[in-house]
Amino acid sequence: MALKLPEDVAKDDQHGDGIGTEQILQEKHAWQQDRGVQFNPTASILRYTFTGADPKIRERGTPTLVDGLADLPCTVDDYTKNLERKYGSIAEDGDKLFTFYNVEVVSNDRIDYKSDLWQPVSVWYFEESGRCEVQARLVAQT
Repeated sequence: MALKLPEDVAKDDQHGDGIGTEQILQEKHAWQQDRGVQFNPTASILRYTFTGADPKIRERGTPTLVDGLADLPCTVDDYTKNLERKYGSIAEDGDKLFTFYNVEVVSNDRIDYKSDLWQPVSVWYFEESGRCEVQARLVAQT
């Protein structure tokens, strides 16, 4: 599951992209360890596409759930005051910080975690590593 070093990066390379790649690998390894401590949580991203929409008559169209976003590995943490200071986003009681890899969450997605529905409040996506951190707020509880 970890990213692999490119074949053209020498093992003893201490310059250029090798340092950044190694940092990304260490970050993802730490994320995988955090997942293990949390008993390997998964969450599903609910993203819909719409067909047959007609904006002239305000018809939304037929929603279709996007495949491939179910049961994604993640970490889930309480969104604390420390994270609020780090990211600069205002937290409310009960907010969570979801961290995914290799998927970018967008603002109209919803996150299904333990049968509860969460709405993204803020999203931080790091293209170099594929890491996506999402501050989310509970919108529907079962």
